[in-house]
Amino acid sequence: MQAKHVLDRFNLWLEQSDKVLEYLAIEDALNLMLGFYREIRIDDCDLANDGDMLLFQWGVEQNGLNAHFSYNLTRHLVVEKTYVDDDGEWIDDSVKQLSLTFRYISNLKLASLGQGNQWCLHPEELGEFEQFLHTHPATLAVKHLHARSIDLSFKHLE
Repeated sequence: MQAKHVLDRFNLWLEQSDKVLEYLAIEDALNLMLGFYREIRIDDCDLANDGDMLLFQWGVEQNGLNAHFSYNLTRHLVVEKTYVDDDGEWIDDSVKQLSLTFRYISNLKLASLGQGNQWCLHPEELGEFEQFLHTHPATLAVKHLHARSIDLSFKHLE
């Protein structure tokens, strides 16, 4: 599968799991994203050169007067395209991200977690990364909370 089709393929993955995005529990979201990374390879990304990674991010974000706690899992894809012109051959990297973001009403407990991120650079690291996610204080803090919003997005970064 090519990177440009990752959102459609993830939506199919979600549908086949009999889960609904708007009602996902955090544990279900983790299992879906981790399983998708484990099972689905992206043909136009170089896995050996950090072309297909997972990123976990958490922390309070300020949105005007309202603060919310964001819990995010992102599949980070680097697509290399080779071009040939009069000056020779050159490579253009295009970064795409499939992101699943949960937003919660912030409180003192969530704010005390600070902000941070953790990368999984290769599927071989997935077992350790999965353990990290399931035991992380942010996961434990939101595990039984109702998310204010759950968003799935696919972005091309410049």
